[in-house]
Amino acid sequence: MAKRPGIRVKLRGKSWQLSRTINLKARGDVDSPEVSKRRIRISSRVKDGTEELLEVVIHECLHGLFWDLSEEAVQEAGVDLAKILAKLGAAIEIPGGAEDEV
Repeated sequence: MAKRPGIRVKLRGKSWQLSRTINLKARGDVDSPEVSKRRIRISSRVKDGTEELLEVVIHECLHGLFWDLSEEAVQEAGVDLAKILAKLGAAIEIPGGAEDEV
């Protein structure tokens, strides 16, 4: 069996596969913490090394951490944290290729 692209991340004791996805309509998407084989999908349109990628990854991880938090709160926190990290010089890349969204 081929290894899936991306990385495994743990949020509040639960694992997700974080990877790039092509044909994703949104910039990012996350599965409910209650499903098996949880995934965090980041659109392949979001460029590596950008503040936007920081924001989208933070945003989707916040959903995984605090599923009941409002979209508005997650959006504001994601933007604010990404700006801080970018000012500190943070830049990230998601390893591996992108998968087709099914």
